[in-house]
Amino acid sequence: MKPEVSVIMPAYNVQSYISRAIRSVYSQTFQDFELIIINDASIDTTDEIIRTEVKGRKNTVYLQHKKNKGLSETRNTGIKKAKGEYVAFLDSDDAWLPNFLDEQLKLINEKHVDLVSSDYWIRGLKSVKKASEINPNIKKENIILKDILMYQSALPSTVLCKKEILRKVDYFTKGAKGMEDLDMWVKLYKAGCRFYINKKVLVTYADNKESISNKVLSDPELKEEVGRLQGLMEKYGLNEVEKEALSRKISKRVKEILFLRFQLALIDKKYKLARKLIRKMHKQHNVRGYAVKKIFLILIPYIYRFITLKIR
Repeated sequence: MKPEVSVIMPAYNVQSYISRAIRSVYSQTFQDFELIIINDASIDTTDEIIRTEVKGRKNTVYLQHKKNKGLSETRNTGIKKAKGEYVAFLDSDDAWLPNFLDEQLKLINEKHVDLVSSDYWIRGLKSVKKASEINPNIKKENIILKDILMYQSALPSTVLCKKEILRKVDYFTKGAKGMEDLDMWVKLYKAGCRFYINKKVLVTYADNKESISNKVLSDPELKEEVGRLQGLMEKYGLNEVEKEALSRKISKRVKEILFLRFQLALIDKKYKLARKLIRKMHKQHNVRGYAVKKIFLILIPYIYRFITLKIR
């Protein structure tokens, strides 16, 4: 008998987090699912941990790539193996709340849509906050393409969708490194996919040192990603309003990478580099207002630690 939902979990060098992700799936109140884990040629102990966690589980499929293929192809491997009518994604450093599948299945049927996502907790190094506090899309009832281009419309780990729509758009685009999700949401929107966002918080998203390190791009990598983002304008025939939204997205993305470099420099206690990055952000990107507040909030724990050490 086929499961109703296929859960797709890509994994690459996530030895510190994958146990939590797997257990959050097995702990769901809705149990008619199969879990498909795809190990994308990890070189740490991810393989051993997965084998321990899934041992004796009949509703689990474990696949392994001999060579690293990247996120898009890893997800596609899972989707093509899926037997369920619906597909849900969970990145291996994130975790679901126990009612995730129950809530999202109920909503996708009630709203007669093709894809549902949700609000989620962002667990940072020093704080926890709701994604809806910084992403206006989550609060909206109707999402248009301009919204998708400007903001992250859906964190993959919050998504449950009909499998047929993924096949309709020929799965995730190969080689779309750094913009796999955005490319997919734009493809789905252009194909007539109906979106709906659950206002409930159903997922915990990890924003730890490892995830920050993985997100930090070198200058050549950033230039390459910007080029791919600009290519979306021609690829999907965007109108002027949509092009403007994407241009703002690109500018925001460049600033985001500089922020991540700044944050990582602080974590690694490279304070000279952190000061250099602040000057670069201000000089090249006119960082003011919210950005300055963000820098200050990041600095608070380090200022407190410095003062405490001085008092001692």
